[in-house]
Amino acid sequence: MNRKITLCLLSLLTVVSALAFPTRKVLDDGGSGPFKAEAVSEPSLPGYVVYRPQDLAAAVKDQGPLPLMVFANGGCNDTSIPHERMLSDVASYGYLIIALGEMQETLDDRELHKSANEDMPKAIDWAFEQNDLEGSPYYHSIDTEYVALAGMSCGGAMVMANSADPRVKTYLMLNSGMGDMEMSGASAECLKNLHGPVLYVIGGEGDVAYGNAVKDYERITHQPVAFANQLRVGHGGTYHEPFGGSFSPMVRYWLSWQFKDQRNNLDVFLRNRLKEFPDWTMKAKNFGMDNDPFRVEEKHIKTRDGKDIYGLAYIPNTADEKYPFVIMAHGYNGTFREPQPFAETLAMNGVASYIFDFCGGSNYSRSEGNTTEMTLLTQQQNVEDIAAEAIKWDWVDTERMALLGCSQGGLLTALTSGANPDLFKAIVYVYPAFMIPDTAPMQLERFEKDNNNPQDVMGMKLGRCYYDYLNGMDVAQKASPFKGAVYTVYGDDDMVAAGGVLDKVLSVYDNSEVKVIEGGKHGFPDYRRHAQACEGIRDFILKTLRPFNPQAWHHEFEPEYPDVHDPVMAYEDGKYYMFTTGMGIGMMSSDDMKTWRPEKSPLDPIPAWAHELVPAYNGHTWAPDIIKVGKRWYLYYSCSTFYKNISVIGVATSPSLDPEKAQWQDLGLVIRSQPEIDDFNAIDPNIIIDKKGKPWMTFGSFWDGIQLVQLDKDMKTPVGKPKTIARRRCPCVVAHNNEHANTNAIEAPFIIKHGDYYYLFVSYDYCCKGLSSNYKTAVGRSKNFQGPYLDREGVDMADAGGEVIIAETDRYNGVGHCSVYDINGQTYFIAHAYDKERNGASKLFLRPIRWVDGWPVIEQ
Repeated sequence: MNRKITLCLLSLLTVVSALAFPTRKVLDDGGSGPFKAEAVSEPSLPGYVVYRPQDLAAAVKDQGPLPLMVFANGGCNDTSIPHERMLSDVASYGYLIIALGEMQETLDDRELHKSANEDMPKAIDWAFEQNDLEGSPYYHSIDTEYVALAGMSCGGAMVMANSADPRVKTYLMLNSGMGDMEMSGASAECLKNLHGPVLYVIGGEGDVAYGNAVKDYERITHQPVAFANQLRVGHGGTYHEPFGGSFSPMVRYWLSWQFKDQRNNLDVFLRNRLKEFPDWTMKAKNFGMDNDPFRVEEKHIKTRDGKDIYGLAYIPNTADEKYPFVIMAHGYNGTFREPQPFAETLAMNGVASYIFDFCGGSNYSRSEGNTTEMTLLTQQQNVEDIAAEAIKWDWVDTERMALLGCSQGGLLTALTSGANPDLFKAIVYVYPAFMIPDTAPMQLERFEKDNNNPQDVMGMKLGRCYYDYLNGMDVAQKASPFKGAVYTVYGDDDMVAAGGVLDKVLSVYDNSEVKVIEGGKHGFPDYRRHAQACEGIRDFILKTLRPFNPQAWHHEFEPEYPDVHDPVMAYEDGKYYMFTTGMGIGMMSSDDMKTWRPEKSPLDPIPAWAHELVPAYNGHTWAPDIIKVGKRWYLYYSCSTFYKNISVIGVATSPSLDPEKAQWQDLGLVIRSQPEIDDFNAIDPNIIIDKKGKPWMTFGSFWDGIQLVQLDKDMKTPVGKPKTIARRRCPCVVAHNNEHANTNAIEAPFIIKHGDYYYLFVSYDYCCKGLSSNYKTAVGRSKNFQGPYLDREGVDMADAGGEVIIAETDRYNGVGHCSVYDINGQTYFIAHAYDKERNGASKLFLRPIRWVDGWPVIEQ
């Protein structure tokens, strides 16, 4: 009997345990992505949670095999509960994520333990085994070429401890950094083991990992590294928010750039397109195009009565000579730290600013002066003295100046702009405390009762002079002379800013915008509401103080080492002409193929029809090709959308290439591709003429690979449907007819006739990532220009054949997107490549070709 009772109890405990530790969870309705995600506990992988699309087969059909990310948790704990919402959201965009620690329902339903460093490579081992195991739901569903290690806080130390694993392609350090400490068997020495791009995602200076992450960023010199900083969230990140908050898209954008060729997302990290990330700053280096968006200079200013004002100037690092400029005033008993996030956000967008401590403005002020001598008049004089000095700075555009004030600084802004109506083009009120003058009579009674001695008001000693100046003041009347643009932002739960006084002041302005943030309290202590305020301020300043160009990053043209992407070449009247990807197509010329000079773009203005078919096209025109037929030159070009096959190929014609004689006429559309209609991407054209004089066009990028189609004698109308002549991967593992780029990483075809063969050159893998680019040039040949093109082993390039002839040299990474020409008895290979001596800049790669046994060999 006792044995039966014992067995029943054990069975009951097993049931209870099963109920306490679920095997499947769905968070936030499966995430914000197109593939609703789930968290599962796999019997063959105890001690881990797998975050994946619920319909794994559908995700793989659409995306191709899924990249893998292994995640280590904060505190090195064996639970992903604190991060599960972010992990699930990332998985819903077509990723497989393995997090350390058993599945749990709640954080406190079991005792937590520390994960071991070796748990991360074990997760990779399991994924690789499952991918090769017939019958496994993960069979051929995991892209083992693309593995990321990610970790939060102590989990980041685990990432560094495993950084030498050769299977890893990229790393994500979330609220983490090594600095000079040792943790989980890792130290700064582990930075040397990094062999792929690294992303740090930090929560501002209040994040305990901030200092260590900054040190890591400075020390990493041999790999690309980006530093994304959410200015106010702290060490806890945004993981607990629905869909993982803003940390989730930052992680997704990085992974999609690194693993899915979503090249538009490089703009987030290298060009500071942070519209979706207010209250964030970004910097990056070692990508070839370093992103150091602004600098901070400590500047002291003398007041009219000889006091010293402490402040920081935020100055963009763009090519502009002068910048819009904003003076930012803090609130009562505050410091320059209060408006600092606004200054950093605007600096990311090409706007300069000055943040400072008022003289006597708080107990913590770094400026000279006593709080008992401070008044709104002395503060107004501080601002006027700052403005008088700032207009002498050669980088300040005095025609585009603004004043921003927080809380009491808002009241100060009203008084200063009203007294100096022509000084500022715009003003910004941030939760303004216009009601302060209404408190003057009551406060003056306090002074009179205490013989006018200084009084403690909300933690700061004030002199009677403060309220004497405000007593009886009509703020609206003082503010009314200002006629510029006005922006006000405050929360609907702010008892200081909201009310009749605010409405009265704002009523005096003719050009006024107001943003009321739901649930916002005074000072916006909740970082989500602060981000909304920051977004509104940013958009108002950029709109009001334009023109400005946050993308004005210019590189000095090097005649012997020009920056290029996707070069093609032509020869006319003793000159060589090169056409490249660029605004309206890049163009340059040379007398000797050694020294180049830039020329005016042939597509100027850019074709309007292309923007109608490709709304994202803004003039940045890709991958041209040039050919002469009869007496006219035909210039083909691509207009596209990163990561999507919303693309067109167009053509323009001219009787001459000489910029002085050229008369470029755009002939319009040649071919287009559309999501869910076409299984090809209409970019990267190359034109060949067959033996009968008929023109053919080869083109294509990703999707179902390289295409070939005949053109009519007008050089622009397709005859029949395109056919596939080269693929990188077997069609069975390629996502077809989907909107987004899949994993069939092949593009940039170019065909040349040499001897008895036609040679098809293509590019494999990924460009546009600086020193982490892994572009490769491959080739096949055929005696028929329509194919099949076979590699040296006889494998058809349409069946994933192709012989790689160049990828990386001692000096260059990612040699690809080539064109090939026979000139005066010599064959030349022309491509772009990422120069290790120029920090990964994309440079012209022009080399002779030798022909050995009928195959091209590129001189190094």
